[in-house]
Amino acid sequence: MRTNRNVFAGLVLGSLVIATSSSSFAGPGAAPVVKPPMKPLPAGFVLSNDGFATDLYGRLGKDATKNVFFSPASISTALAMTYAGAKGATATEMAKTMHFDLAPANLDDAFHSLLLRLDASGGKDPEMHVANRLFAQNDLKLLPSFTKVTHDSFLADVGLVDFKTAAEPARELINKWVDGQTHSKIQDIIPKGGITATTRLVLVNAIYFKGGWVTEFKKGATTTDAFTLAPGKSTKAPTMHQQVVTGYGETADAQILSLPYHYAGYDHATSMVVVLPKTADGLGKLEAGLDGKKLAGFSAAIGSADVVVSLPKWKATIFSDLSDKLASMGMPTAFDEKKADFSGITSDTKLFISKVLHKAFVEVDEAGTTAAA
Repeated sequence: MRTNRNVFAGLVLGSLVIATSSSSFAGPGAAPVVKPPMKPLPAGFVLSNDGFATDLYGRLGKDATKNVFFSPASISTALAMTYAGAKGATATEMAKTMHFDLAPANLDDAFHSLLLRLDASGGKDPEMHVANRLFAQNDLKLLPSFTKVTHDSFLADVGLVDFKTAAEPARELINKWVDGQTHSKIQDIIPKGGITATTRLVLVNAIYFKGGWVTEFKKGATTTDAFTLAPGKSTKAPTMHQQVVTGYGETADAQILSLPYHYAGYDHATSMVVVLPKTADGLGKLEAGLDGKKLAGFSAAIGSADVVVSLPKWKATIFSDLSDKLASMGMPTAFDEKKADFSGITSDTKLFISKVLHKAFVEVDEAGTTAAA
């Protein structure tokens, strides 16, 4: 199975680009194929979504002085729900920026298929859970056409709250919902002041993943080693070690490693893909040419090999307000109070996007990976 979707993407500054995604390599000890694959996602949908992921990665990583980590799937899904109610220039700009290349109805169906895939594992290993929800002002009349799309395609129900007179309790309620959906890995996604009396609708996506390596790293083999940040610059990091037959490939400028997680069946195959520049100063060049096609090329290069692996243990929680980034990427009208057109959501009042808040968590250790957004 080829790569379906970058669920999480990140940068370990200086030496590693890491993405958790579906992989074509299952690895030793993986479960045998027991059923045919799920219905394929529409042609071009994967490439388009990866195009947005790499565009945003470029923006977030451009001036980064620390690690970068985010979930393209979470951001795309939340904004796809919002796009379902966009009209005119607002919709045109959003579609271009988000790489929503399919007709609206086909796009909604594609996200529906994607959500079913990502949520298919339930409580099995790996555990992957995705949930969407709308929190609306209790007297806001949402258009039936909008609630039908968000419910049928995005599996999102509507919760009624009182932003007008009880903004803080509404904020706490939303944060509590996200906390529950992510096993408390994402807490306080909306900071104090993030909800006001003028808020009318909050669209939320939550993703949780926990996977154990098919071949675990032995804790006794973990040592504190030098990690290269840039030529001549390094830091110390706890580093896991093992020799394993696993997914591996090379391109002209990178080595690609695929470490599979346990999975419950063919359609639940997941792995961590690590892309390592071949030279200590090669990360910038590799990132500069990163796009959806390049990601597909990395996946296509993966075969199988006996590999000596040294991988840092790491843990991070990173919060981002993506509003300015998304506006600068080509969708400013959606954030313009006077020009935004979300008349496909409600005819009660004129809506615009005030904030796009994103928080992502990752922990990589000898047993596997836990991630949430």
